[in-house]
Amino acid sequence: MTNASGDQMELDFLTHLKETDKSHLPAALEILDEGHMTFVKKEFLTFVREADLNIREYSFSLVFS
Repeated sequence: MTNASGDQMELDFLTHLKETDKSHLPAALEILDEGHMTFVKKEFLTFVREADLNIREYSFSLVFS
C-alpha cells in the first residue's frame, strides 16, 4: 500500500466518524456554529472511553500486581 492510498483510507475513515446531524447542539453552540464546527459521532466517543478505561485497568494491573 502506498502512502497516498493509506492517507485516503484515513480520510475516508475520519469522514465516517463525523457527525453531520447538529440538531443535538445546545443553543449556545448553535449561535457560534457558522458551519465549520466538527463533531464526532457519539458511538465513537463511547468506544474511545471504553478503550481508555480498559488501558488504564490493564496498566494499573501491570504496575500494582
